[in-house]
This record gives sequence, structure tokens and C-alpha cells, in this order.
Amino acid sequence: MTTYILAATAAMMAFLVWRIGQQIILTYQHIDEDTMRNFWRGRLPHGTNEYRRVITHLGHCEQCQALFDQIRQGKPLEDHLIT
Repeated sequence: MTTYILAATAAMMAFLVWRIGQQIILTYQHIDEDTMRNFWRGRLPHGTNEYRRVITHLGHCEQCQALFDQIRQGKPLEDHLIT
């Protein structure tokens, strides 16, 4: 019985470590433009993992902050012209 409890506890701990590691890795991955637009338009439900990931990532990534600012302000007119 003790062996079973130890094995179950070890398996649960391994899963938790894996899950936390996965969340940390996702936090540092850049956010794609569609997700960023959905976030800006309020289409990402509050409290979801994706919403929290966007908030956390924007807090430390200057590149994604710049993209978010560009989305908020709209693209310059030159980007819409056909050349």
C-alpha cells in the first residue's frame, strides 16, 4: 500500500513539474498577430490560459509590445497601398 501511495505521489509530482515547465516555455514564445488582434478586440475570455499568457508575455517582450502598439494604432497607410 505504501509503495502505491509513493508511486502515485511521484507520478503526480512529475506531472505538475511538466505542466509548470510547459507554461513557462509558452510564456516566452512570441504571440502571433491573430492572437494579438483577438486580445485587443476582447475575444480572448478573461481567466483563460491564453489570456494569461498574452498578458504575461506582453509584460516582458518589447518586440510583442511594439506589435501590440501597431495593432492598437492601426497600420500606416503605406502598408495598404498596392505597389
